[in-house]
Amino acid sequence: VIKDETGLTISVGVSFSKAFAKLGSDYKKPDATTVITRENYKEIVWKLPVTDLLFVGKSAKKTFERLGISTIGELAGSSRESIAALLGKTGETIHDYANGIDLSPVQSAFAENDPKSIGRGTTFPHDLTEISEIRTGITLLSDDVAARLRKKHLLANVVTLTVRDPNFKTTTRQKTLPSPTHLEHDITEACIELYMRYYASRNLPVRMLTVTVSSLVDENTAGLLQFSLFGEDERHEKNERMELAIDKIRSKFGREAMKKGSFLNRDFSIREKDD
Repeated sequence: VIKDETGLTISVGVSFSKAFAKLGSDYKKPDATTVITRENYKEIVWKLPVTDLLFVGKSAKKTFERLGISTIGELAGSSRESIAALLGKTGETIHDYANGIDLSPVQSAFAENDPKSIGRGTTFPHDLTEISEIRTGITLLSDDVAARLRKKHLLANVVTLTVRDPNFKTTTRQKTLPSPTHLEHDITEACIELYMRYYASRNLPVRMLTVTVSSLVDENTAGLLQFSLFGEDERHEKNERMELAIDKIRSKFGREAMKKGSFLNRDFSIREKDD
């Protein structure tokens, strides 16, 4: 029907697993339907290159090459624990996909969409003149943004900093991160870099700051599409553990139960800015 009405061909994959359905849509082209069932998936899928599997990127490919794994079947037959030891949760997910295990739900086209951006901004009770105050303000906003990213299971690829001076002149600059993140540390450092590069030389006080993140992706998908460059950094992994621990404490005792020392005795408040 599609070809008759539009002249376009379409290839369709049908399977019990979303990862296998994607493989099926690429298996025969153009204008074909491939059905991968629990009975035939080993015959069809396992002989394919491991790089054909959904979310296997360059980093995973190199890891599998070192292990002598070249096909999806070889990955499926390998030790899940060994793959997880090398690739973390991403490795577990890829190994499950190779075995047709995918428990993630199929989302309705009518389901509520994830936000396109998450932001926090505040107009300060007094103008900020010292870099230490400005860093504290940025950290406060980034902490809130990062916590909301983690709560929604999202990661951000782009960070935007908006600065307004006492004369109400507003400067907005953005930075694409080397890898998606949901950590306050990464967002703060990106914003500080933006501030120092584009605003500090003006030597004007700061009246208002807004930190916004965008190009948001699901944290599971992001981890598979592109292995985090940060994730190879031991310091980043330490920050990850720390911020997740803070989330647990705050969820149990309230947000005010855990604050950074730089926030103490600061007359800062934040207002919500969602885009």
